Amino acid sequence: MNWPLEEVVRLAAAVGLAERDLNDQQLAEVEEALEALRAQFRALDVPGRAALAKVVAPLRRRVDQLGSGAVGPTVAPLGPVLNRLGVAALRPGQDRAIAAAVAGADGLVVMPTGSGKSLCYQVPALAVDGLTVVVSPLVALIADQHDRLQALGLPVAKLVGTQSMEESRAALDRLRSGSVRIVFCAPERFRQAAFMDALRANRVDRFVVDEAHCLSEWG
Repeated sequence: MNWPLEEVVRLAAAVGLAERDLNDQQLAEVEEALEALRAQFRALDVPGRAALAKVVAPLRRRVDQLGSGAVGPTVAPLGPVLNRLGVAALRPGQDRAIAAAVAGADGLVVMPTGSGKSLCYQVPALAVDGLTVVVSPLVALIADQHDRLQALGLPVAKLVGTQSMEESRAALDRLRSGSVRIVFCAPERFRQAAFMDALRANRVDRFVVDEAHCLSEWG
């Protein structure tokens, strides 16, 4: 049985749209989505059940927080996002990683080279409002990801040492304005006050370490 990604997204959307108060209609949408997930939960194997429970838990907590005035994010349907990225179907493992990110849960994604790890953060970044910060020490990887998304007309920015001062300044201006959904950066950027100030002008909802095996090089 396929992983119930669309039902997770539907639940996240219902919770996100509720914002400050859950009215009767929104509460009904949440309960309907939860019931659909319960039905699919029974059909999953034991590891699948554990993974689904871990994804649904933060959404359930968010429902409780909404009753006390917390604000949830707005979630867009995944179909248009996948179409925009030119994706016809998800590969094995991508659905669970995307579901966890959409739900606001932490995730550790380990996949072979070329298996589509970047899509696991790109889809949630474009489906859920807020800023996604992607950190990688590999400038070539940053350039490839950024340039491909930019060519699709998506709101992305990059900050790396190979940029000119003018390019960096323009990227920071866009970041401060809140017009960027994904910013790619090298780890040393977090030592720069201008970059940190630009980040603080946003609501950072997702923090991604790409190519995490490079952590051993950062100390």
